[in-house]
Amino acid sequence: MLIQNDETLRRFIPNTLVTVQGETTLYDKMQVELSMSEMWLTRLVGDNIASHADTDIVLKLIATDAFLRAVPSLDLVLTPNGFGIVSNNTIAPASRDRVDRLLASLEHNRDTALEQLLHQLLQVEEWRTTAQGRYFLQTLFQTPFSIPADLRQRHAFDYFQQSHSQLVLIETELADKFISRPVYERLRNDIGNPDFAVLVAPLQAIELQLLTGKPLPYKQLIALVDYIRQHPETFPEWQTSPTAELYKPHYFENDKKSSGYFF
Repeated sequence: MLIQNDETLRRFIPNTLVTVQGETTLYDKMQVELSMSEMWLTRLVGDNIASHADTDIVLKLIATDAFLRAVPSLDLVLTPNGFGIVSNNTIAPASRDRVDRLLASLEHNRDTALEQLLHQLLQVEEWRTTAQGRYFLQTLFQTPFSIPADLRQRHAFDYFQQSHSQLVLIETELADKFISRPVYERLRNDIGNPDFAVLVAPLQAIELQLLTGKPLPYKQLIALVDYIRQHPETFPEWQTSPTAELYKPHYFENDKKSSGYFF
């Protein structure tokens, strides 16, 4: 496990009381959650992230996710007569509202750490070619916070995951009918290129409109197609794509040798 002791764990979880001799440490209480969080992160971004990213960000991500999993049960004890709340004469159990605020704060801190981690990993070519890297490169929205706050609200990563497959389908349709798959692929792989901003920003806005159920903005998409056609030196792959064939004029030329029908 990457987090191997109570001292390391407490670096990333503030306002926890020191464990006295004879008490179970927070680290021991959270062994299952820490293991689950590390496995979750491994499935999400791969098992070789230590060599590609800041270690503190990785540890913070695991610690906050594990604490998020553990909070609902940390103040409960199982007695022969059922569950009870941990309390004593000096410390009373937190209210439901305060616990909810803590959970929201932990979720935000976890998602922020994940955002930082992904920004680092997306700069590593070796990681980009992994199965995990290709997952995040499937759309123009490659990190949780790339989706506007008014849509994701307080659940950045959850909304990102829920929207991902739908965004893939939206981009596939827009690629086949307007932008072409090769051009979309270039935009995703070099999303920070200033030469592509004129396409990336409008396409992201269009995708979000479609994601929320709004109609296809046909005129806006045709304007983007015209821009691509007028810049063949920037988008040479579009010119030979199947999508480009949809926009080529098709004229009928009569030929004396052509057969015909008589009525």
